[in-house]
Amino acid sequence: MSGVRHNLLPVVDREALSKPLRGPGRFFWNTVIHTGRVLLLVLLIFLIRSQAEQIKSRAQAKDLTARYLPVVQKFWPEARRLVPRGQAEQISDGGLPRSNSQKFDQLVDFVVLGAQSTPVGYVTQTTPASDRFLGFSGPTNLLMGWDIEGKVAWAEIAASRDTRDHVELIVRDGKFLAQWNGKGFQTVSEDIVDQSAMRHVAGATLTCLAILQGLEARLNSQQVVAARPADSTRFPLAVTIEDVQKLFPQASRFEPHAETSLLLDVFAADGRRLGQIFRTVPAADQLIGYQGPTEVLVSLLPDGHLGQLLVGRSFDNEPYVGYVRDDAWFAELIKGKTVKGLAETTFEEWGVEGVSGATMTSQTIARGLLAAAIELSKEMEAQQKQPSIDSKNQATGIFGLIKTINWSSPRLWQQTLTALVVILACLVGLTHLRGNLWVRRGLQLLVLGYLGVMNGELLSLAMFSGWAQSGIPWNSAGGLIAMSIAAVALPLVARTNVYCSHLCPHGVLQQWMAGHRHWRPKLPASVVSVLKLVIPALLLVALCGSMGVLSISLVDLEPFDAYSWRAAGWITTVLAIGSLVISWFIPMGYCRFGCPTGSLLEYLRRHARSGQIQPGDFLAMACLIIAGGLMLWDVVGP
Repeated sequence: MSGVRHNLLPVVDREALSKPLRGPGRFFWNTVIHTGRVLLLVLLIFLIRSQAEQIKSRAQAKDLTARYLPVVQKFWPEARRLVPRGQAEQISDGGLPRSNSQKFDQLVDFVVLGAQSTPVGYVTQTTPASDRFLGFSGPTNLLMGWDIEGKVAWAEIAASRDTRDHVELIVRDGKFLAQWNGKGFQTVSEDIVDQSAMRHVAGATLTCLAILQGLEARLNSQQVVAARPADSTRFPLAVTIEDVQKLFPQASRFEPHAETSLLLDVFAADGRRLGQIFRTVPAADQLIGYQGPTEVLVSLLPDGHLGQLLVGRSFDNEPYVGYVRDDAWFAELIKGKTVKGLAETTFEEWGVEGVSGATMTSQTIARGLLAAAIELSKEMEAQQKQPSIDSKNQATGIFGLIKTINWSSPRLWQQTLTALVVILACLVGLTHLRGNLWVRRGLQLLVLGYLGVMNGELLSLAMFSGWAQSGIPWNSAGGLIAMSIAAVALPLVARTNVYCSHLCPHGVLQQWMAGHRHWRPKLPASVVSVLKLVIPALLLVALCGSMGVLSISLVDLEPFDAYSWRAAGWITTVLAIGSLVISWFIPMGYCRFGCPTGSLLEYLRRHARSGQIQPGDFLAMACLIIAGGLMLWDVVGP
């Protein structure tokens, strides 16, 4: 990761390259071929993201109650079952006690039942509201247990795609997760707004911040709506992805809408939102055809118009329901209408004659569509009149934006200082200042002391993989984002790898060692050839981990997490010490033979031979083929 350009980096082995093109065509071909390299990496990121979405969709389809019950039993040993609240009211003897707060009642996702189906407490999960808040490399789902009186009994991390060492540090600390114990819903929802006043765990600030933001979104931003589809006593079964795909064939996953429990957002495999769906139940639970009610799923297109409908489960006479399902005209009964327009229409004005042979069933379904549209329209209007806390805090214009900034936030100042260090490093690396020994030494001390020891802010495969899977945490990792922009953009436009040469604390230590005169062994060519295979092997392992094939924490592949010394695990600590020992005897040894992150950045750097095929191109193509094969294997199956 040094600014010194070595011939031993496996992705830029200049000895294996042919002579560069000469003449006016060289710049053109350099640009074309290097653009192809960038597109290869972009496509690889797309495959990693798509695979992560598929894994997330499968996780959503699993029975969460079985997964969460062992977590609940750690705090409530008497717990026997964990069921969705809508089902618990039917199972529990004598009904469930309700609080005086409608907000709290709708906040509950699961009810914990003990022996004889007696309620023990309630459980709330922060997902999917917390999915958009990323820590160092991914979101975290927090479970919060409430006792019968509506006070917090415990909080526990149910699942996290963030860095393992940071999550373990929070769990070991204990006090962070216990800071809400004994507090009621109203107190917690008010306190969580000022996240700077909340307890954080030193060394895991980004992960703590993501958890707090997710909890605030779950408690406050959704106000009086739950983060789950509305419950129906007649149709308690959840909507399945197979149902959704009948309305949106490209659908890969779906999740509750952030502002109303009546809508489900539908997404394609690439994360693109295809539209929304809503159910006519529970609004139509009491509308009886010949023998009972019928559930209908309705598609809502991105332009706000209604699409096709799907007749689902029914208590009515099946032959009649079958007639309605098979009728192409009825499937497009509401196509082109809006929710508000349908809600303002009476059944008489609509004039639905029904399906031949199933008149009563089809007309009852139509009445259910009107009832559901009225309920959804009212809730959408209520949301517009009472905007969430997020929208209340939004201001227009640059001055309004400035007013919303919490200038006393320590995190804000930390990110600002990190960005200033990045700017300073770019200034030194891109000008004649890099030749001034005192300037270079001062910058190195700043990078090692501030970015390394104090903040532990280093780029890594774990971070880039997490961002590829879950998105970039724009609201909480400004410093790392600024560093990443400099690391990726400058090799492309300025032909220099400023991050490796001026911003990496681990590279700084190796540069100091390289400048010290002492005995060093001369490596035989055969040893060098073997060492040059280490980085490609690490990149392939990281790819398999990112695609979900290997259950491995990517922080264990590099030494950089050791600079977050409060959270560092023993593997990354050993790697950090071992890599420095090797670099004492082999100048820039880790940068040359062991750093996959640095090699990726060097692969992006343009140079005079960018128009020639490089060994790194074959590695990139191999990674792309492997990722595509793994994704196809996951879809088709063995």
